[in-house]
Amino acid sequence: RVILHLPNSLDWVVAYHGIARLGAVVIPANILLSSAEITYMAQDTDAVAAILSPEKAATDVGSARKIVPGGSEGALRLEDLLEEDWLEPADMNGDDLFTIAYTSGTTGKPKGAMLTHGNIFASVAMTATIHVRTMHDCVYSALPFPHVYGNVVMNAIFLTGSRLIAPARFDPAAALEGIAQEKVTLFEGVPT
Repeated sequence: RVILHLPNSLDWVVAYHGIARLGAVVIPANILLSSAEITYMAQDTDAVAAILSPEKAATDVGSARKIVPGGSEGALRLEDLLEEDWLEPADMNGDDLFTIAYTSGTTGKPKGAMLTHGNIFASVAMTATIHVRTMHDCVYSALPFPHVYGNVVMNAIFLTGSRLIAPARFDPAAALEGIAQEKVTLFEGVPT
C-alpha cells in the first residue's frame, strides 16, 4: 500500500501506474490535504511507502518509506527508483485490489473505498464511451488526479489515445488560454 501525494504531473501518472503494475495498492492523496490528513491515511491503510511532494516531505507517515521526486533528506528519490531493474511486474486480474480512494469525510473521518482493477477499468470505459472520446480529442481537465473523477479522466487517455492537458493547479484564466491554444475538444470539471 503506497500513498501517492503529488500534483497533476507526469511523475504522478508514472508513479500511479508503476505502483499498480507491481501489484501494490495505490492510495491517492489530494495535493490540498494537510500533513495530519496524510498521516491518518498512512496509519489507516498500513502504508509501506509514501510518494510525497517536496512540500510534504516532513509528513509523519509512520514506518512507511518516504519517496520524494527531486529528493529530500531521509527519503528515496523517485528518479533513482525508475533506474532500478529489480522491479518485476505482478500477475493481476480484475478482482485484485487496485486503489483505496478516500472520501472527503464530510460526516466524520474520511473513509477508504476499496476499488479493484476491474472497477477502475469499468469506470474509465464507461466515461470514455459516454463522452464519445476518440484519439482525435484533446481533453482539458480541471480535476486533480487523486479525485475519483480526475483519475478516470486521466486513465481514459490510455484507453482512447486522446491527449490530456491537466495543470498542477486549476486557474480559470490559464484554462481559457489553454483551451484555445491546444484546440481542446472536451473540458472535464465539476461545478463549484
